[in-house]
Amino acid sequence: MTKIHLLAAAAVLTTLTLGAAVQAQPAPPPAPMRAERPVTSPAERLRTLLQLRPQQEGALQTYVAAVKPDREKMRAKMAERRAEPRPTSTPDRIARRQQMLSERQAQMASHDRATLAFYGQLDAKQKAVFDTLGQRHGRKFAVRDGRDGHGFGPQGPHRRGPRGPMGAPPEGPMAPPPAG
Repeated sequence: MTKIHLLAAAAVLTTLTLGAAVQAQPAPPPAPMRAERPVTSPAERLRTLLQLRPQQEGALQTYVAAVKPDREKMRAKMAERRAEPRPTSTPDRIARRQQMLSERQAQMASHDRATLAFYGQLDAKQKAVFDTLGQRHGRKFAVRDGRDGHGFGPQGPHRRGPRGPMGAPPEGPMAPPPAG
């Protein structure tokens, strides 16, 4: 055998040996997309941040129950709306929108009453902390259920701005007219 044949055979043997060694190693676990935080209940989070006293526990439980979204009720309402024929005339669409607005305002008023009742049970220091919680991202702090809402909407990485998803040029009716 010539030197070239020996070098080629050594290179093939080395490649096969290294390939087998790489395949034998288990794949590393996928890296988390962001730091994992322990998910706590809204009641636990408020209890900790406000340093609630034992006599305030009843007010906390009443508040959390009052502002907690009723997902089953919302699902049933949405299924009912999907089953209804969509209004075709403008006055019917406006009437339907006004009805949904009235329902949402009633729900908001109920949440506001529960929040004010709970707020009334807090001392001055707790009220100051609670006041700052309501200012976070314009959302009520107690009803987030451990989700932070990042990643979607106009501010998240999945936004669809004037350039389309992920910075790509827009397509369809939003595309700019062809040059020339």
